[in-house]
Amino acid sequence: MYAIVPLPKQITYREGECPLNFPFTLATQGEVTLPLVLLRSYFPQVQLHNDPQKAAVLLSLDASFVEVGEEGYRLTVNPQGIQLMAAAPAGLFYGLQTLRQMLPAEQSGSVSLPCVVIEDAPAFSWRGFMLDEARHFFGMDTVKHVLDWMAFLKLNIFHWHLTDYQGWRVEIKQYPLLTEIGSQRKGTQLKHWMPVNKQFDWTPYGGFYTQEQIREIVAYAAERHITVVPEFDLPGHFTSVLAAYPEMGCTKEPYEVRCEWGIFKDVACVGSEQTRTFIKNVLDEFCGLFPGEFLHLGGDEVKYDHWRECADCQAEMQRQGFTDVSELHGFIMNELAEHLLAKGKTPVVWNECLKPNLRKEVVIMHWTPSAHELEESYQAVLNGYRVIFQTHSESYYDMPHTFNPMKKAYQAKSLAALTPEMMENTLGTQGALWTEFVRDETRLQFMAFPREAAKAEVAWGGPAPDDYFRFKKRWTALSDHLAGIGLSNQAPLEAVDPNFLTRLLHAARDTAVDMTAEQRRWQR
Repeated sequence: MYAIVPLPKQITYREGECPLNFPFTLATQGEVTLPLVLLRSYFPQVQLHNDPQKAAVLLSLDASFVEVGEEGYRLTVNPQGIQLMAAAPAGLFYGLQTLRQMLPAEQSGSVSLPCVVIEDAPAFSWRGFMLDEARHFFGMDTVKHVLDWMAFLKLNIFHWHLTDYQGWRVEIKQYPLLTEIGSQRKGTQLKHWMPVNKQFDWTPYGGFYTQEQIREIVAYAAERHITVVPEFDLPGHFTSVLAAYPEMGCTKEPYEVRCEWGIFKDVACVGSEQTRTFIKNVLDEFCGLFPGEFLHLGGDEVKYDHWRECADCQAEMQRQGFTDVSELHGFIMNELAEHLLAKGKTPVVWNECLKPNLRKEVVIMHWTPSAHELEESYQAVLNGYRVIFQTHSESYYDMPHTFNPMKKAYQAKSLAALTPEMMENTLGTQGALWTEFVRDETRLQFMAFPREAAKAEVAWGGPAPDDYFRFKKRWTALSDHLAGIGLSNQAPLEAVDPNFLTRLLHAARDTAVDMTAEQRRWQR
């Protein structure tokens, strides 16, 4: 039996075995353009062969093979060899990820593979992982590692949170102060969220990606059939912008990039034409850097205090005929959405932006934990909005495993509640790693995995709580592969799936005292 994650749609075992000697030969049919360097990173000793009849592995691209869709494939193992067939390059790529997992991690000597036919295609078109680099900056090497892990799991959306109160991480040529000032902070809050007895490391902290580096990462992702979706979070979460250009805020007073975590009153002055032009100019550079369809505009956790007191914002309310300051929120998101739509981009926003008259072309990303807000997102699906579910209790990996255990990610109750009618407008799902208390790649791995593997299985196959035990066995069986791709610091299954007493014992302490306590317990 093969251990494959995410679980394929259909696996049919047949009698017999396929002998495969390493290094094996591989041939292609059709317009297969898989980069050889990437192919050899998966199969180090592969030897290309010109004769499809004589090669041990045959990759076939046939546009008429439409029944599995552009991301689907058929993988056949028989006594004569291995055939992988797809209608489009993405399907061929995902079939290769399955083949990687079917072969031993150490590809040497020979192996006998059970004969099988795998027919596979994803349930959702959006299968994502979100990495926050505004709070902590990881750099190109770590981001490429993340993309490699995503490819292994057939994930196709890298949601890249690049701006927030605590840092601006992308070079914008027209506004150089965004990185000169906005990417730097004086220090960093440590240990826990509690408002009392806060502790800080007053070592200056910063970092950002040049446009050249951004393009390299985008290209690296594209080779792995991953679309990079950048996020410019606004009109709240705006302090790193205001530190560089305070005139874009309501008070015009000096700001500093935030060192502490939380939600603050700092907002863009949406009543100012100057501020709206500034934001559009920045978005234009984002559009040039990120060629994918989607661009995330944020829109979450906006505090309206400054808008209530700002002459420009109050004047804009009067011009628009608004009676409540919250209407400015919908106003700015619609105006920016129209700007992106005119450039061929699809805007994505957090579900707090579900205001009256929000354009239907805007994609909603649901995250908030309340049942009432989840119902609002369900209704949005029925009303014609496309929705992505990143629901807090199933998807937030900054929370200790005690709070959000892996089983919640796997059961995906927010998706299991969808009716067939609602599924039509549900793009998919993703996990999220906010990094207030994640400073390096070792902790990134511990917090994100294996929870993101469970999320990947749901994103590919749909909610499947009945297979949870077998999922854990399959993931454990892939340990040699995971070590081979550098994923060697993930949390053990005992940590990500704690029993009730363990959860009760550690639940309060791990967030009130030290967010890294859980990791230290398991890595002694």
